[in-house]
Amino acid sequence: IQKYKDELSQLNCRVLQLEGDASTHQAQKEKNHIAIQLLRQRLEEARRREEQQDNQIKKLEVELQHVNQECQNLRLSQSELTVSLEESQEQLHSAHLRLKAAQSQHAQEVQHLQEQKSQLVPRARVTELQHLLSVQEKEAGRRLDAQREEHERQMKTKEGQAKEAEMYLQNVEWLLQEKVDELREQFKKNTKSDLLLKELYVENAHLMKALQVTEEKQRGAESKNRILEEKVHALNKLINKITLASLSV
Repeated sequence: IQKYKDELSQLNCRVLQLEGDASTHQAQKEKNHIAIQLLRQRLEEARRREEQQDNQIKKLEVELQHVNQECQNLRLSQSELTVSLEESQEQLHSAHLRLKAAQSQHAQEVQHLQEQKSQLVPRARVTELQHLLSVQEKEAGRRLDAQREEHERQMKTKEGQAKEAEMYLQNVEWLLQEKVDELREQFKKNTKSDLLLKELYVENAHLMKALQVTEEKQRGAESKNRILEEKVHALNKLINKITLASLSV
C-alpha cells in the first residue's frame, strides 16, 4: 500500500507541475494573442499610412504634370515675345532709315529749289514751293515721330511682358523644383513604410509560429495531465480496494 501511496504522491506532484505548465502556457498564449492583436493594429495603421502616401504621391505627380505644362506654355510665350520684340526693333530701325531718307530727299528738294531760285524762278512760285516743302516736311516728321513713339511704346510693353514672363517662369520653375523635392521625400517615406511593413509581416509570422508552438505545448500538457489524472483516479480506487481488503481480513 505504501508503494502505491508514494506513487500516488508523485503523480499528484506531477499533476500540479503540469497544471502549472498549462497555466504558464495559457498566460504565454494570451500574451501572444495580445501581441498579435497589437501587431495587426500596427499593420493596419501602416497600410493606411502607405495608402495616404500613395494618394499624396499621385496628387503630386498630377501637380507636377500641370506645372511642367505651364512651364512649356510660358517658354513658348516668352519665345513669341522675343520674336515680336525683335520684329519691333527691326520696324523701328526701318522707321529711322525712312526718316533719314526723307530728310535727305528734303535736302535735295531744298537744293533743287535754290537752284531754281538762282535761275530766276518767280518769287511767288519759290515761296509756294518752300511752303509746300515745309508742310510736307512737318507732316512727314509728325508721322515718323508718331511711328517712332508707337514702336518705342510697343517695345517697352513687350520688354515688360518679357520680363514679367521670365520672372513668372522662374517662380514656376522654383515651384516645380519644390514639388520634385517633395515628391522625392514622399518616395523616401514610402520606401521606409514598405520596409516597416515587411518587418511587421516577419514579426507577425514569428508571433504566429510562437503561438502555434505554445498551443501545441498546452495541448500536450493537457493531454499528459488527463493521463496522470486517470492514473491517480485508478490508483485511488486500487488503494481503496486494498484498504478494504485489509480491514476485512
